[in-house]
Amino acid sequence: MISRHLSHSKTEPGMSEPSEKSLNPAWKVQKRAHLLSRRFDFPDYDAMRDFLDELEALSESEGYYPDLTFSRTHVNVSIKARADELAQPDFDFSAKVDGLADDSK
Repeated sequence: MISRHLSHSKTEPGMSEPSEKSLNPAWKVQKRAHLLSRRFDFPDYDAMRDFLDELEALSESEGYYPDLTFSRTHVNVSIKARADELAQPDFDFSAKVDGLADDSK
């Protein structure tokens, strides 16, 4: 179940690279703290837990560790810029997190 997400490290043919312009509007871009943040809502605890498990595997494979807060049916994800400002790798990782959430619902 998790491995299908990890193979998306490169853009598939015919797909464009994610960028701030193509960023899912549910993500909030903070310029001062150079941060992307988004809340993901789930129908139940099991779906939320599946998302967290898959996010853990993605984070380990990418070496990208977002800050998380969560409750029974939602997760807040904050992705801090690795560089002095938000860059393409930050947007790429957010797109992968979006894919995990879509599959967990």
